[in-house]
Amino acid sequence: MSQKEFIFWVTLPYVVNDLYMLKEAAGLAEPLIDLRYGPDHYKTSIIEKAVEENLPGLTVYYDCRKTALYDFLIRILPGGSRLILSSAALYRGDLKPVLTELWKNDIVSGIEVENRREAELAATAGADFLVITGNEACGPVSIKTGLILVQELAQGLDIPLIIRGSLGPLGAAASMAAGCSGCILDSQLLLLNESPLREKLKKILRDFSASDTMVLGALVNAPFRFLCTGPQDDYQYLKERELEIYFQDSPSEEKTAMFQEAMEPVMAGGFSDGITILPVGQGVDFAKQFAREELRIREVLEAYCAELSNSLTKIKTDFPIMPGSMLARHHRVKYPIVQGPMAFISHSPKMALTVSKGGALPFIAAAGLSPDEIRRILAETRSTLGEKTFGAGIIAFSALQENTQQIEAVKEGNPDFVIIAGGNAELARYFEKAGIGSYLHAPSLAHLKSFLDKDVTGIILEGHEAGGHVGSIGSLVLWELGVREIRARGIDSTKPLRLLFAGGIANARGALMAAIMASPLPGKEVAAGLQLGTAYLLNDEITESGVLSEKYSRML
Repeated sequence: MSQKEFIFWVTLPYVVNDLYMLKEAAGLAEPLIDLRYGPDHYKTSIIEKAVEENLPGLTVYYDCRKTALYDFLIRILPGGSRLILSSAALYRGDLKPVLTELWKNDIVSGIEVENRREAELAATAGADFLVITGNEACGPVSIKTGLILVQELAQGLDIPLIIRGSLGPLGAAASMAAGCSGCILDSQLLLLNESPLREKLKKILRDFSASDTMVLGALVNAPFRFLCTGPQDDYQYLKERELEIYFQDSPSEEKTAMFQEAMEPVMAGGFSDGITILPVGQGVDFAKQFAREELRIREVLEAYCAELSNSLTKIKTDFPIMPGSMLARHHRVKYPIVQGPMAFISHSPKMALTVSKGGALPFIAAAGLSPDEIRRILAETRSTLGEKTFGAGIIAFSALQENTQQIEAVKEGNPDFVIIAGGNAELARYFEKAGIGSYLHAPSLAHLKSFLDKDVTGIILEGHEAGGHVGSIGSLVLWELGVREIRARGIDSTKPLRLLFAGGIANARGALMAAIMASPLPGKEVAAGLQLGTAYLLNDEITESGVLSEKYSRML
C-alpha cells in the first residue's frame, strides 16, 4: 500500500456469518472482518469461510492482546492478507517480533492508533499502515473525532493513514485531500439490500439517526458508540458501571480494562436476535440515504470513488475558501473566516482589532455580560475598529422575552453581525430587520432543516468538536449531511445562504477538509466560510492583547 493509492474497505457487521456483501464489493473495496468480539467458534468459522471463498484483499481486525487467536490467524491467512492490530497501546509485549512474524508470512500489518505518540511508535516498530477510528464510528472508538485525528496525525508521518469514522463520500474525499490513504466503511452500509442484517432489524434502524447514537466509556478512556433500540435497562446498567469504575481508586489502565470487560458481552452479541444495544455509528444517516435511493453496494462504492475525483477536480478550479470570496465580500473582510465568540475571552476590542487586521471577521462575546457592559464593550469596539466590520455573540436558549434587555443592548450597539447560540428564526429575523446580519447554530440535521424551512439566511453547521454549547454529531458527518440537505432542496438565488463550517478546524488540513465539503454547493446561491474559535487561543497575539494571560496560554 503506497501513499498515493486510496483504498476502501467494506466491513462485515459484528458477529454476522454471511459474506455475500463482501463478495459483491470485490474489485471496488477490500473485505474486512472484525474479530475483536464474538464467540471463539464464530471467529474461527468466519475466517475459515472467508479463506475458502478466496476473498481478495482479505483484512482482519484483531485485538493483539488475544494471543490464541493470533496463532490461528498466522496459520490460516493467505499471503497478501492484512491484519489490523487494535489495543496496541495496551499490549504488554514487544510489537516488533509480532510484526516480523507477519512479514515472514507475507501478511501486511496495520496498527490502530489514537494519538501522535502511538502513531510514531507504530511507525518505528515497522507497521505497514496506521488506522485511526474517529469518535463517530461504531463499536470501540477514539475519544477524538475523525477530523481531529486527521489533523493531528497526517502531517509528517511517512506511513499510510486509514480512517474509520462513519464518513460519507465527501468525508472520504476530504480525508484523501488531507493525506489519508484509505477509508473503512461499516455503519454506512447496514441498510443496503446486500447487507446481511435481517429485514426486521433494518426497519428498526431506519427510525433512528446519527443523533440517537451514544457513547459510553469515555470517562475511563474506553469509549464505545452504539444505538439503543429497546428498553434502557442495559444502557442504564452500563452507564452506572462506567461511573462506578470511574470513581474507584485504581490506575487508569485498570479502569479502562474493567469497562472493556463490561462491554465484552454486549459487543459479542453483535447484531444477533434479541440484542437491543447495537454497535452503530453516526454513519447510519448515510445508510438511510443510500437505502432511500435504493442503491446497491457497488453503486454506493462507485459513488464514493467518483466523489474522490469530482471533489478534488472541482476544488482545484474553484476553491470555495478563498480571499475575496462571496462571503468575504459580504463580511467586508479579506478571508471568509469568522472568529467565533468565546465567553470571557473574545470580549476585548484589542482582540477584535487583531483578528480584523488578520483579515477575518471578529466577534465580541456578549454572553454573561450585563446590558450596560454589552453597550460599553460594543461602543469601545466600534471606536477601536472604526469602519471595519465586527459582530457580537449572544446566547438565547431562553424565550425571546427573557433575553430582552441583553438583546436590546446588542441591537443598540449596532454590530454588523450577530451569532445566536440557541437562537431561533424569529430572533434572527429581528436582528435582520435592524440591519444586523444574523447566524444561527445548526448542530444537527433537524436544526438545519428547520432553519431552511423558515428561510434563515445565516447558518453555522457546528460539529461536536466546537467549544461551548455543542451537539453530538462529529463535524465530518454533520457537514456532509448538511451539504446533502442543501443541495437536495436548492436555495432561492434571491436569498443567498451564508453557511459557516465550524467545529475542530485547527490547521490548514482542517480548512481544506471543510473546503472539500463546501465544493459541491452552488457558488451563486451559497456563500461558504469557516468559523474558528479555539484555534485562536494559541496565537501569540491573544496573549499580547491581554485577553489571555501568558501562563494560561502555556497551559493550553
